[in-house]
Amino acid sequence: TECDFFDEWSGDWFFPGEREAHAITNKSLGTLGICIEIRENEFFLVYDEALSCYKCIKIYDRHPNVLQFQEGTCKQALNEDWDPCDDITEDIPLQTSVKMTGEDISCPFNDSYTFSYDEDGLFCELPLSRLDQCMVPSKVLFKFTQCSNDLSSGKEESLLIYQVVNQKRGDPVFTLTCKGFWHSNSGSSTNYIIGTLNGPYTTPSLLDQIRCFTYHPYKGDRRQVRSYFDDGDPEEISPVNYEQEDEIHGFKVMQSRDSTCMDLMEGQVGVQKSMVLTPAPKVPNLMRDPDEDPCIFPYWASSLGEVYNLQYTYKYEFTDDGRKIWASNYSYHTQTSHLLSVMECHTIIEEDEEIIKLISKVTAECVSSFKCLKLYRRSDHIVELQEGVSSKFETDACSLLNFEDEKMSFRTLIRDEAPISPCIADGFHNVTELNWGRMTNPCGRVHGFKEVNVKCKGLEVIEFIQECEGIFKDSVHHCLGGWESEIPFKKLPQNQPALDNRLTFSTFNSIPYYNEYSDSSEEEEIPENVTYGFMIARPAKDPETSTFQPHRVCFIYFFYNQSYSWTVDTSGCLRNIRPGSEGKYRFNSTKLESCDGYSTLLLSNNLILITWLSISILLFFHEF
Repeated sequence: TECDFFDEWSGDWFFPGEREAHAITNKSLGTLGICIEIRENEFFLVYDEALSCYKCIKIYDRHPNVLQFQEGTCKQALNEDWDPCDDITEDIPLQTSVKMTGEDISCPFNDSYTFSYDEDGLFCELPLSRLDQCMVPSKVLFKFTQCSNDLSSGKEESLLIYQVVNQKRGDPVFTLTCKGFWHSNSGSSTNYIIGTLNGPYTTPSLLDQIRCFTYHPYKGDRRQVRSYFDDGDPEEISPVNYEQEDEIHGFKVMQSRDSTCMDLMEGQVGVQKSMVLTPAPKVPNLMRDPDEDPCIFPYWASSLGEVYNLQYTYKYEFTDDGRKIWASNYSYHTQTSHLLSVMECHTIIEEDEEIIKLISKVTAECVSSFKCLKLYRRSDHIVELQEGVSSKFETDACSLLNFEDEKMSFRTLIRDEAPISPCIADGFHNVTELNWGRMTNPCGRVHGFKEVNVKCKGLEVIEFIQECEGIFKDSVHHCLGGWESEIPFKKLPQNQPALDNRLTFSTFNSIPYYNEYSDSSEEEEIPENVTYGFMIARPAKDPETSTFQPHRVCFIYFFYNQSYSWTVDTSGCLRNIRPGSEGKYRFNSTKLESCDGYSTLLLSNNLILITWLSISILLFFHEF
């Protein structure tokens, strides 16, 4: 008869005694054998190819990622007098397999805890060890502190060895990634969890990484903990209903010595660690009134959902409750992301309609710190973010040492679905200087252009025009949003200063700039203020393929009177370069006319041309 293992089991699994994962398919049960016969959906007769024999396996499906099984005697031949499944008795130990390709699960310890622990008979109570949350709910961090000599169990020889080893290693830190859980069949409140435990001395072998834990919630106080370790009486710490979270005071946890769960199922003897977790004291937020509402990001930011940098290499995702930002590496082509950190709104420092400055609690992997953030609303679909330097203490996060507004870089973020919108600059521009990559010739065959029209072909259109030797070419970008501000001319980023004492002119800038090396006696006009602007745009769709490039660009510019200086950057709206003078793609232009005026000018010229042609024709016929 047809014999297939269940489809939901398919994947790569850890099997006891194996260093690497092995595949379960519809025919093969990893290293255990090939399916021959299924009985009652729990007994499986298999053929072990490695040993060339038949055996029966009873499988308990504990969790989508966990199978437990009992293995019978393996014999080289089947006969009527021997039923392999009769060999499966209650005294055969349960073995545990873990699906490594299955999704991680949320760990049951959803808070920060302090704990004391017993390791190999050595009771370590003070200083307390700690369990902290990581940036994803499937991981937690165990920080085991070294035992104090005064508060040990009194086993001086064991303590001495322990301290000598750990003084060299430091306090052990381990990360638990939870893979699966199941409840005890005995009716007790004990639960099992299995996962990978990684620390500074963990090898890549799954034998070193896979560990099993028992846990059950308790109510009681720390005075009862020591008695629990001394005599192991579970009644010393009262079990509670796990579903009634308001009753839970902590967890009683035991960790297996190896990659099996056998020692835990056979009782406390032989386990590597026993721990009693109690909720860690909450650190008061000294920067915020406890009666204030929870700290959340402003709606104009959180309502954007997912935003990306211009190159689509980073993704920032606001959670639905507006309290956190998930920051990830991102690939547009594979549509995949890798979480880097979680930034949680902690304390608002200052806020107005379009700017907010706050302290965030940042968790990267399993390490938490505080960081100052500043968010700017630039349009309905664009925000900019400034991030400060990480600090251990919240009170230092927004200090000048860790966050200085004028020196912090900006990250420009935009929604993927941002619609095209009217450009904020405008006009018909004649290009006076060009440096486009390595192209400086406006009539260059690939990237040259002589004219730039903004909002002339359409309110959302930037058009680059090349008309040389009778050949017309153009390329189009569509605006997605932008902003302008008036700033003092002296606040523009300065180029590398000249070493002589004179007024310095940028090679690619039609406006002189002043710096500390300039001679103020020069008669060149220095404008007091200039308009400094940024426009986000994307290339128009390719008419042949009806597709467009995913990346966006930022047009960084400033102007005074009709003289414009531009730099186009693909990474973001940079503040540390001087538009038109620095950057890989830059040009300078003179605005000849606004689009409305240019259209009127064209219409007037056309009318003059038509009138002249009409008069010429009348004169021609009059002569005849």
